[in-house]
Amino acid sequence: MISLKVLGLVRRASGGGSAAARSLVYAAGIVGAFLSLAVVLLVLRAGGRSVGWGFQFQNPAVVSAAALLFFMAALNLFGLYEIGLRFSGLAGEAGMATANRSGGLASSFAEGFLVTFAATPCTAPFMGAAMGWAVVQSAPAALAVFFSLGAGMALPYVLVTAHPGLMKRLPAPGPWMETFRISMGFPLAAAALWMARVLGRGSGADAVIRLLASFLACALGAWIWGRRGRSSTKGFARLASGFAALVLVGFGAAAALRSSEDWGVRTGEVWSPERVSRYLAQGRPVFVDFTAEWCLSCKVNEVAVLDSKSVRQRFREKDVARLTADWTVPDEAIARTLEENGRAGVPLYLLYDPDGGPPRVLPEILTRRIVLDALDELGRSR
Repeated sequence: MISLKVLGLVRRASGGGSAAARSLVYAAGIVGAFLSLAVVLLVLRAGGRSVGWGFQFQNPAVVSAAALLFFMAALNLFGLYEIGLRFSGLAGEAGMATANRSGGLASSFAEGFLVTFAATPCTAPFMGAAMGWAVVQSAPAALAVFFSLGAGMALPYVLVTAHPGLMKRLPAPGPWMETFRISMGFPLAAAALWMARVLGRGSGADAVIRLLASFLACALGAWIWGRRGRSSTKGFARLASGFAALVLVGFGAAAALRSSEDWGVRTGEVWSPERVSRYLAQGRPVFVDFTAEWCLSCKVNEVAVLDSKSVRQRFREKDVARLTADWTVPDEAIARTLEENGRAGVPLYLLYDPDGGPPRVLPEILTRRIVLDALDELGRSR
């Protein structure tokens, strides 16, 4: 989503304008989102709730709303409709007239906030340890850490707009921008599908059907909204606006936000402290994968490393019991274990040796060599 802002930079590169001001407001949106999520997280933990980074995606309503937002953004990039507050600001203002100063700044702030909200399902290398430390510190120290994380995320965009020399290196505006704008709609549509998968994992097929129904309803409303702008008949424009708003706000939102009672269904061998103890008592090593459906880093590690042929074979050779701690939905035991290991979110990988001692904590970004070496060392220690 951050890459889409490049289009806005290209459009303003030759004309100057308020690029620097908007970049600072965009950065403020990023930092503001980090601080807002941090405040909510700290308040919940102070109230006795065991929550971590990305906790908002444990709520089916938030997952549904995020899926719908990504889908509507994709339709906007495809050119189906445009909206007054520059919803297509996600596309860096490509193809739209320049908004007034106040509207442009408000949109830039909203874009920065949204980018951060969408980028928080899982932690990156070093980020997990920093957050794990921050959430057990005093509120000022914790907020300072989250402020630093937000500032780091916003820094590249601010640097580009602050230095005219860097702006001049951007490609000149042209027809390629329209092609790039449309092509960026497909990753957003894919993100919507990913959110639908997360919803289905927690709430079942019926919830996904309701979400897809909201996609259809909102697509209809967006199409009517887009036709409204091309109509020369004022009466039709007013009627279309009202109907589109009814479809978007009424049926679409109701279908998207309705959640199922079976949110939290899990598959596979589920982790529990008791199960770990039982396997260790049998003399078997234990590997625990703390993951979540909304964590992209977790899924990449699973596909590229943990489910690879060589790693699976080594697990079998070492007779390792593989357990999955699924944090897609809130789980107090998982949250406590994350905190005990200095993490505020997933992924977390623990390798237990039956000979005793604390588990070995593997890096958040795995490679096959890291896992294989860890398993080999486990074998030698036994």
